[in-house]
Amino acid sequence: FYPEDGATFLSDQVVEFDWYLDTGVEGLTHSFYVYDEADGSTTLAAYANTNGQNHNIGKVFPVGEYKWFAKAYDASTGTVYKIDYRYFSVTEGATPIFSPNGETFHPNEPVSFEWYVDTTATANKLYVYDSTDAVVYQTANYPGGQQSDAGQKFANGNYTWNAEYTLNGGDSTTETYSFVVSGDTSVTVIEQYGIKWYIKGSPEYGQYTNGEYWVVGPITLVEITPQSIKYNMQTLPDGSPLPDGVESHDIDRILNGSMINPEPTVNNTTGAVSYDHGWDDELSIWKPITGSYPERIPNYAGNKNHYKEELNIARIDTGGGNYAPVSNLHPRIVQSNSSIVSSISCDIPDRPVLDITAILTVVDAADKPKEGDFRPSYCGIDKKSYFNISDLDYSSLKTLERAENFISLEETEDFFERNWIDYIPEWLGEFTHAKQNMKVSYGAELASMVSSGALALNTEYGSGTADKELLLKRMVQLGLDYYGVVTTPGGWRVFRNNGGILTGRKFPVILAGKVLNNDAMLNIATLRPDIHFSEDDQTFYVAQSDIDITNGSTWTPDSRDKVTMAYQTEDLGLPEWGIRHANEPKVSNKYWETAYRRCCTMSSMQGVALAIHIMGLKENWGHNAFLDYLDRFLSIEKQIYFTGIDDPNITENKSALYGRTPGDVFETMYGMFNMWEMHRESYGDVWTRCDTIDIYSNSCSSSVSVPIWSPGLPDTLTVTANSPASVKLSDYVSDTETEFANLVFTVATIEPLNYSWSNDTLTFSTNTTDINVESMVYITAENENGGKSTDSVWVVIDNVVGIGDINVLSGRNKLGQNYPNPFNNETLIFYELGESKNIDLAVYNLFGKKIATLFNGVKPAGSHMVKFNASGIPSGVYIYRLESDGYMLSKKMSLIK
Repeated sequence: FYPEDGATFLSDQVVEFDWYLDTGVEGLTHSFYVYDEADGSTTLAAYANTNGQNHNIGKVFPVGEYKWFAKAYDASTGTVYKIDYRYFSVTEGATPIFSPNGETFHPNEPVSFEWYVDTTATANKLYVYDSTDAVVYQTANYPGGQQSDAGQKFANGNYTWNAEYTLNGGDSTTETYSFVVSGDTSVTVIEQYGIKWYIKGSPEYGQYTNGEYWVVGPITLVEITPQSIKYNMQTLPDGSPLPDGVESHDIDRILNGSMINPEPTVNNTTGAVSYDHGWDDELSIWKPITGSYPERIPNYAGNKNHYKEELNIARIDTGGGNYAPVSNLHPRIVQSNSSIVSSISCDIPDRPVLDITAILTVVDAADKPKEGDFRPSYCGIDKKSYFNISDLDYSSLKTLERAENFISLEETEDFFERNWIDYIPEWLGEFTHAKQNMKVSYGAELASMVSSGALALNTEYGSGTADKELLLKRMVQLGLDYYGVVTTPGGWRVFRNNGGILTGRKFPVILAGKVLNNDAMLNIATLRPDIHFSEDDQTFYVAQSDIDITNGSTWTPDSRDKVTMAYQTEDLGLPEWGIRHANEPKVSNKYWETAYRRCCTMSSMQGVALAIHIMGLKENWGHNAFLDYLDRFLSIEKQIYFTGIDDPNITENKSALYGRTPGDVFETMYGMFNMWEMHRESYGDVWTRCDTIDIYSNSCSSSVSVPIWSPGLPDTLTVTANSPASVKLSDYVSDTETEFANLVFTVATIEPLNYSWSNDTLTFSTNTTDINVESMVYITAENENGGKSTDSVWVVIDNVVGIGDINVLSGRNKLGQNYPNPFNNETLIFYELGESKNIDLAVYNLFGKKIATLFNGVKPAGSHMVKFNASGIPSGVYIYRLESDGYMLSKKMSLIK
């Protein structure tokens, strides 16, 4: 149990926690808490811990007194198991740092110094001595306390150093520390985050505005440290014994890899994902070797076979397939227009496997960056800097009142201090997120960091927008990287919907476009509708197709859902969520507890949604279902959390308002929801805001009376060619307070239909004989008090012949479904030819009239894509048809403006 009872920590120390819960009692819910003794508030909480030994990474606590404990609850018996309280205190002060202390440096590498003397000391100077005890470097006077000096470069040799100071009138010195300088003076060393690149010669280099380095190439690497080595997992990489609880394994492991221009590798035709990489050959093991997972289970991402030596430039083939670390004997030449992304692996592989990543960008002399330039994306081969910090436009950022508990500006800046290597799709991406860089690895936490940053940029912190420069430039750099990821070949589907792991990547791109005045990034949703983002793929308005699927034989909802609920006609237009709706709508489930809905998705995105409204980015976002669903989701979750909803399928007091784990009140998410409550209603309509709501309804409950529909309303109306069908609504609708003549009716159809009114009669007709149309028609009646009710009728226009759903397969020709569908103005159409052919690809309306020719002529064999711009035609359902050699393929698409 750590910390021990009565332990004391300094105010800059991270307090971590270890505790033990018996492994023999199964089926328990475990939780861990830290309380502030002064006011009894919970300052740290963690839920759903495992049996056995547990660890929490903790945090830095303010000065004060604290107590902590863990407990387990057996729901079957009501028994609570609890460890005793343990106490610790935090006092004002800093942990003294003395550096360097025994390290070895290269002669072309600056040696900086840190030391500490009493805060009341005076005449505080640092001295560096060579092997003859001669002073080779000294500083000017410093005050007392913790100090830092940039130092200088030193020649090869052994050195010692200390600080001399005056305290209470007497002279004193700190302890004496040492360091060594050794290496080839003809080599340049560039270092970041503990990773060093050793480059032959003296190339010109500098830093981007975010502090990362560029170097003019081509360059010759003679070493990268820490070296990429192979070792046996019976010890730690340095040969020291494994910690208690970690089993040894007679398995070789390669770690600390480097890659050039890493980018997604996805087959655009088949959608197949490649997980090949050169980082660490434990990277794609689902359960690496740790105390928690001593077994090796290749799952999802796969196995060691995804590691490829040829992709790891930190190792080089010395002959016969034998690889060794890059060295003077075996150098590596890196050409210009290359991003070297190097990593340090975690000593004990876990999720994530990588601990640190650093980027060195090799640029062409003609494209040498200017001061203040942003780093180009690590993906792709274009390493020219197109944007500078001077380009930042702050005019769209607001300074809203800061809500209670909302995160500080400094904490938010820390989220984006380092690069986020985040280009590998699906679950393997989680393994690639370096622990020290991205802080956390799961999608919900990544999304919550982006959400916090989005809101922090629009929050008043005391000194206006100037204080936000650091946060803004860091988030813009993230947006530039994500834009580089999704616009590389295969990048279109890296962040598509799948569970709870991929949300939050779209906003940084649009933010970068907004503040840099770049249309390609700002309007990525409309200019590149082929690119997928999980938050959009998972949110949708319920359509007739969803009703048909969930009431049909192909419906296969997530196996983890304990309840299955199909969509009904009254759900049409409901903003909804589905785990993989864009590509697998058959998995969607109306059930509020459907897998991942509450734990890992929209709760993390509330800050992004609010920032979109605040900054006026709704049109640029281009997917209103996401925004409307957030309104609906948070309204329902608020009521679950604060008032409860009488639904036996909802766990009592279980809420996703505050974060990934329902009921887990993370301080960051709590403050974010307070911001939502304080500011959301000031920025446009909110989907559902009422005191009582039916979770599964398309509208709020209300005491206002509504028109009543008779159960005798026909289910189906059939219209034959040139023969109309009618329904007299006065026979089927009545209202207790409003005369029928004063009711207002509106009609909505899924497919375009001809209809007309005559007094109280609604008539459907057709004036053509070359189409078949079937559509659900929704008729809404509204009374004088604003009460509304809706009923529906299925209309069939029959006994006509036309192109309909003709879908004749021709040889190896394939016609894919357009994306997105439904679409607003632009969509992409994909098709494949088995051989070179003369084709005609055109778009028709439902009356068989050709409205656009997309291509007419000869196309070679292979996969093709064409963009259809529908800005000049009205909303509706259209058919696109591929004709060749007398055969045709056709599909429907929906235009919704």
